[in-house]
Amino acid sequence: MLNRKNIIIAIAFLIIGVLIAGSCEGKGSEVKTITKTKVVEVKDTLVLRDTIVKPKKVYVNKTNTEVVYVEKPDSVETVKANKYNQRIIGNRSVADVEVLTTGELLDLKAVVTCKDSIIEKETIIIKSKSNVFVSGGVGFNPQGSVRDLNVGLDYNVKNKVLIGVEAGYDLNVQQPFVGFRMGFSL
Repeated sequence: MLNRKNIIIAIAFLIIGVLIAGSCEGKGSEVKTITKTKVVEVKDTLVLRDTIVKPKKVYVNKTNTEVVYVEKPDSVETVKANKYNQRIIGNRSVADVEVLTTGELLDLKAVVTCKDSIIEKETIIIKSKSNVFVSGGVGFNPQGSVRDLNVGLDYNVKNKVLIGVEAGYDLNVQQPFVGFRMGFSL
């Protein structure tokens, strides 16, 4: 029969067991993904595959450090030049080249786009380490009264095997008891 004292003891042990279980923070398996981008020097031969584009006539003022485009001749320094815009294609890259010349090379610009990149992904799974847990429990008999109160110590071996011991007090026979338990991961 449930009496007030047994109910209070059962609730107290249940609260203590929940608090102890909640304070144990075991680490689960951790998955870590590492992404590495390798920079590799790649040599590519660029070849002119299309017909050469006819040059566009432009006017430029040439100084020692830069070339300035103008719409029409405005000074003695203004020269008439040919401007070539050409696409050159390789196996792994494409270059858009701009050449400015009067017979003498005035300016050369190239924008090269490479199609290669090497990205490696490595996934590392870190298994849990072994953990120790403290537990508490309350046993009930078929009549609904508290049968026993116990505390235990469990050792979890890398999430594979659980080994535990418990000690408690049986209220029906008024004697202490000791138990052993073992569990396996499913």
